[in-house]
Amino acid sequence: MGLVAFFKNNRYYSLIFGLITIFSLSFISWKHNRIRNFDQFTNWLNESEHKCVLAKNIAGTSISVKFQPPLYVVLKDCKEKIALSDNKKHLIDSLVAYQDKMITFLVTISPDKNIPQEKQSTSILSEGVSDQKDFVQRVLSTNFLMEQYMSLYIGNNKYKPLLCIMENLYELSDSRTFVVVFAPEHAEGMNNNQGYIFEYEDPYFGMGKVQFDFIGKSISAAKDIKVAIN
Repeated sequence: MGLVAFFKNNRYYSLIFGLITIFSLSFISWKHNRIRNFDQFTNWLNESEHKCVLAKNIAGTSISVKFQPPLYVVLKDCKEKIALSDNKKHLIDSLVAYQDKMITFLVTISPDKNIPQEKQSTSILSEGVSDQKDFVQRVLSTNFLMEQYMSLYIGNNKYKPLLCIMENLYELSDSRTFVVVFAPEHAEGMNNNQGYIFEYEDPYFGMGKVQFDFIGKSISAAKDIKVAIN
């Protein structure tokens, strides 16, 4: 008797086999959506297949935009302060619920490394700057005015940043990274399949208006990641 015929003639075993299959698939899905630490979460977001980091090279300048889901933001802020253990789960859940009211991106602007080195700018702070006065103005504007050039589109609504902070202000780096936070009304109640369009209207490097389309499926998958509590 073949295996198919056996299960057809034995409904009880067929039911058991079906339940085992369902539980196995559920476990695989559960395991796939769980991470153990911040570094593992970072690697997951950075994998190109998940489409949570989008990048473009325009006019000798590179810009990348990374969607940071609420749990990731909490782990990033707290990774040195709290351990992922059962007695911290309630605290983490509370922080995530608060962060879920906001939408956070990490924006990095740097010289395009794909062009010949002799044509690359030494730093985005010096790109197109002719004297010390212009350099000071560039430093001040990138520190305090960048939110003017960034927008978020969700459906037919346009939002401006609640906060835009340069993350690597004191680093000796040719790039600059900004944490950009939006706080749309009812953000926590938005459809998980709702996509986001992040827009940067560049005033410095000749890139013009640059848009990054984060599809709803990628947003939803990133927000579904859970912490594997020890």
